[in-house]
Amino acid sequence: MQANLSSQSPLLSVRLGLLLAAVVLGLGLAAGVVANAHANTLCVNPGGTGGCYSKIQLAVNAASPGDTIIVAAGTYTENVTIGISVTVNGAGSGLTFVDGNNAGSVFTINPGVTVTITNMTIRDGYAAQGGGVYCLGKLTLTSVNIINNTAVYDGGGVYERTLGPVMSLNSSTGYNNTAGLGGGVYDYSSPFSMLNSTVGNNKAITGGGGGVLIAGGYVTVTNSTISGNTAQASGGGVYNGNNRTFTALNSTISFNVAQGNGGGVYNTTSSTFITLDSTISGNTAVSTTAVSGDGGGLYNDTYATMSFNNVTVANNHAGAAGQGGGVFNAGIPITTSNTIIGTNTAPTGSMDCSGPLNSQGYNLIQIPTGCVITGNLIGNILGPNPMLGPLANNGGPTWTQALLGGSPAINAGNPAPPGSGGFACLPTDQRGHARGATRCDMGAYEYP
Repeated sequence: MQANLSSQSPLLSVRLGLLLAAVVLGLGLAAGVVANAHANTLCVNPGGTGGCYSKIQLAVNAASPGDTIIVAAGTYTENVTIGISVTVNGAGSGLTFVDGNNAGSVFTINPGVTVTITNMTIRDGYAAQGGGVYCLGKLTLTSVNIINNTAVYDGGGVYERTLGPVMSLNSSTGYNNTAGLGGGVYDYSSPFSMLNSTVGNNKAITGGGGGVLIAGGYVTVTNSTISGNTAQASGGGVYNGNNRTFTALNSTISFNVAQGNGGGVYNTTSSTFITLDSTISGNTAVSTTAVSGDGGGLYNDTYATMSFNNVTVANNHAGAAGQGGGVFNAGIPITTSNTIIGTNTAPTGSMDCSGPLNSQGYNLIQIPTGCVITGNLIGNILGPNPMLGPLANNGGPTWTQALLGGSPAINAGNPAPPGSGGFACLPTDQRGHARGATRCDMGAYEYP
């Protein structure tokens, strides 16, 4: 005979109820674990409609690690602090604007998190450090404009201070930012990379590094431009210090001004500056009562190291009391190969370079007076005008100075196959064009 559960003791009914509740609770917990195991997408729009948040900070507060926050077109006046690993995607740098209202850093990235910010403009921040972005974690900025931000001390656009993680600036622009030091970017201790990006028209108003100041990170700049920045001291475009390595590849450093030494680049304190397939053009070092204004293009300080391969250093200017319109070297001999140094100016005889160069062959130096050239002198050309066009858009991601027809630099580079290593020419020029199959050209531009 079938048992009648309703006729059993009340204790059995209680036990069955507890068992059912436990099963339901277990299923609920399991569902919660599954839900949290997958990243969610949160949305933000100015009106907070359609289930979206009205502020980026509200979405960050509600997010879990790994989530993505989609920010619709509009202007968001807020100062956002991010303490979890998330991605924040705008609708485009001309559509989504995050405005700090001069009330603090626009974005603060806390330690120990990995954050990606894309497709927006970060503007009008004001802080002691990092007016646009103050970063203590790992940060990638892609297709982001960082404009009109101010830091009282360091990093008008971006301040990065982290041991270990990397900060990346991809297809982005740092423009019209101001700080005491490092007008565009101040990197205190983290590896830092720039790809297809521009740091322009930034100002360091009390010290060096108008565009970028490196105080502790290892830096790689590729297919990028550092231009039109100014510094109240040395390093109008770049100040590289504290025993770090800065590598510029397929990039242009141009029209920067330093009220001191190194209009384009100031390399100091046992640091290394490596330049490959790049152009240093139109930079100016200005003499002051305290500093002579040496190195219109680049200044290499005592104990610092520089090297050039397929580089064009042209149309740079030393100060009224300065030397080395193109390059001034007070440190270890600069290693040069397949490089053009010409059409630079200085009030003394050292128009193009001043100090020791370690030639590895196949360099053109228009006015070598002031240079002490040692090493492998094979293929060097001293004296002729390199016959360069103006800095212009000649194709590729960055501007270059084209070799004009009849230039002595054409087919005058190292005869070894381009890209074969050592001091051979690089396989492509700054624009990405293949080097000559039979003989490459000197400088960053391969004719025609």
